[in-house]
Amino acid sequence: MTRLSLLIVFFGITFSLLSQTKHAILVGIADYPNNEKKHQTWNDLSSDNDLVIIEKMLLEQQFKSENINILKDADATTVNLSLAFQTLSKTLKKDDIVFFHFSGHGQQISDVNGKRLKIKNKQLEADETDGLDEALVMYNAPLLTGSAFKKVNYSFENHFVDDQLNYHITNIRNKIGANGQVIVVIDACHSGTATRGDDEAKIRGSKETCGPATPSKDMLADTTFGFGTDFSYNLDENAGKLVAFFGCKAEQVNREITSFSKGYGSLSWFLVKAMKDLDKKASYSNLFSEIRKHMVLRFNNDQHPEIEGDDLNQLIFSGDFIAQEPFFTLSEIDVIDVGLNAGQIDGLLEGDSIILLDNTATSPEGQKPLRKGVVTESSINSCMVSLDEKISRNQNDPVLYRAFKTSDALVKHTIKVKIDLKSAFKSKFENKFNGLENIVIVKKDYDYVICEDKKSGGVVIKMEKSANEILRNMDPLSKESGNLYDSVLLIINEASKLKLLRKLEFENTDYDFEIIVKKGKESKTLLSEADLCKLKQGDILYFYVRNTGTEDFFMHLYNLTSDGKVEMEKDRINGRIIPGKRVPANGKEVEITGFRLSKAGMDQYNFIASYSRIDLTPIYKLGTDLSKVSTRGGEDNPFLSLINKNMSGTRGDALESAEMNLKSLIFDVKPKK
Repeated sequence: MTRLSLLIVFFGITFSLLSQTKHAILVGIADYPNNEKKHQTWNDLSSDNDLVIIEKMLLEQQFKSENINILKDADATTVNLSLAFQTLSKTLKKDDIVFFHFSGHGQQISDVNGKRLKIKNKQLEADETDGLDEALVMYNAPLLTGSAFKKVNYSFENHFVDDQLNYHITNIRNKIGANGQVIVVIDACHSGTATRGDDEAKIRGSKETCGPATPSKDMLADTTFGFGTDFSYNLDENAGKLVAFFGCKAEQVNREITSFSKGYGSLSWFLVKAMKDLDKKASYSNLFSEIRKHMVLRFNNDQHPEIEGDDLNQLIFSGDFIAQEPFFTLSEIDVIDVGLNAGQIDGLLEGDSIILLDNTATSPEGQKPLRKGVVTESSINSCMVSLDEKISRNQNDPVLYRAFKTSDALVKHTIKVKIDLKSAFKSKFENKFNGLENIVIVKKDYDYVICEDKKSGGVVIKMEKSANEILRNMDPLSKESGNLYDSVLLIINEASKLKLLRKLEFENTDYDFEIIVKKGKESKTLLSEADLCKLKQGDILYFYVRNTGTEDFFMHLYNLTSDGKVEMEKDRINGRIIPGKRVPANGKEVEITGFRLSKAGMDQYNFIASYSRIDLTPIYKLGTDLSKVSTRGGEDNPFLSLINKNMSGTRGDALESAEMNLKSLIFDVKPKK
């Protein structure tokens, strides 16, 4: 190809991308009508919150507000949605991008044809092999099933049937051509039973079919409850590409989640979170992987989203995806100080530098700060920032701003090390460690001592409290090893995280609990606070918790012993560490584990309540098996991430902070006489 031809192709592609317009139709029904006479008895949802975060995400992706059509509650009718699709179709050009999002209930209905729906399309016939269509439950749709259906004259005019959606999506795809994209997100389902009340999980749909109790003879029994759609009828050869996201598998329920006391559709929430976590050159396959990862973890493998599409490796928004730099939201403004909805778990420590930008900013690069500030106080999930300039009274709404961290404070997690080696190696270690800010070489009052193993002649590390004991299971390091000094430094840094384990404090009342301690083996005796000061070496304790919060949680427990080690409950049969035990929010006592007080001194027991199970195996290995440092649990482990962020000051993600609660009990165990 000649240089001129290349230039023509390049400018053709560039012009195509520049001419793209991004359009969106968002439908959210939170406040369904409650009219038993009209059989309008669908439970209310949190779809209004979905609309807020989805619209905000689209604005960040440079969708213009005038191109985002929102149908909410009473406006979200079948007539209005059909009109919205028709109006949009008239304005579309080649290469445009269309985003359709529905948050509400879903349901199966008796298979209907185009004549009944008043749409002239051969596709809209009795075309379903199972005799059932899938439908979006619009605002004024009745909840009719079985015998109740026979008593009313209902033609499904208030359900938006999959055939209708197919018809409009196909028209759009034909209009925008091969370089255009259509993204469909359906945060609904029709499996499980709809529930009412704040104490029960909200599920988006009903598995009861809207139609006769007994289908006609030519209808097969339905074997699925999923929202199955086909967006390809009468599709042009050069039609735009489609990607569709669904909240769950056919046989699963689609749950809502709660974050910061607000409900959200799980697919909507994790879609927004995934968009914030992706790099610039991300595909829809990358996006789905992120959504699925978080959703499966959150619901303990009980809900799996699904994706369909022509080419899942195509770039999001035709490559015009704007990556979101991590940011933090404001909780309050007090003239010269602001509070952030983020803290230590998000990597915000005292001394970190913060800037405030407009609430639609995607990156601090090249932006002029509205205000600058420094973190003055930091707890687990919140912090206070002192600003360089006051915020006026008419600008004191926290939602107007986003906070970005621009630099870390110097994290002074000092580790005192004694080097007890012969002069040649001692000098080399001193030269290696002298330039490090967090390592101080001392002669006494040390945290760790580096010395020679008498049996092998290799280098080993011992702890302050057990100078005669090598770190458990640590293999001596050869003096001839090329990475001897780096290996020793890694082991010391990992072991020093034990200090942070003792200092951690964080609270989330959604996962609040009461700790109950009993002593004994056969007949267990309830202990008072006074009794906890009288414990002796060899005593057996049993720990119970009572969930006093609003959410079910998983309880984890580990013991920080007086000699700087970690003890955890193990399976009595195969010796493995037992994962967190589920504790329902019903106020009943749940036994967690039993511990024998094997050593005298100060024992600290840390209890962690979290929304999902946490792999604490790497915690167990801190200070013990550090010559074989495990990475299991790694980046997806919120507790390990917390410790690592406190060590390094790296920035975190504010979207899912404060999903844990920690409480400690400290016993001064007396020696056994």
